[in-house]
Amino acid sequence: MKKYLFFLAAFCFLCLGCQKSEDKQPAESKPAQQQQVSAKDEIGDDPYALHQRGKKKLESNDFTGAIEDMTKSLKLQENNFVRGDLGRAKESDGDFEGAIAEYTKAIEQNKRSVYYEWRSRTYLKLGKKDEAKKDMEEAAKLPKE
Repeated sequence: MKKYLFFLAAFCFLCLGCQKSEDKQPAESKPAQQQQVSAKDEIGDDPYALHQRGKKKLESNDFTGAIEDMTKSLKLQENNFVRGDLGRAKESDGDFEGAIAEYTKAIEQNKRSVYYEWRSRTYLKLGKKDEAKKDMEEAAKLPKE
């Protein structure tokens, strides 16, 4: 039993020593990809990560932060899911016209029933009942998600 404990302890020290020596390597000896990640902030130019961070901010009612992150994500890569969520963030922030514009762009990219439903809800907030009704009719024609 003592032999096993000795070998386990030696292995742990060996692993810790290797980890520490790797951390002390000069930056130029680390792989280029690792250098690149450390040069940027955590998210950098990753549109998916920006979208996810924006969704978390939306869920925590940080609408301004959500709008900023999702807008950055869209500048890097156009995506109908980000457009839809950006519309939700703008709607939650009280920018109903901006939300409608985002939902419309999302619909142009991918006709999903949920985008029509969200746009319909926003039209109702603006008192535009006819537009809201048309969107609900379009949503009913599409498969539910």
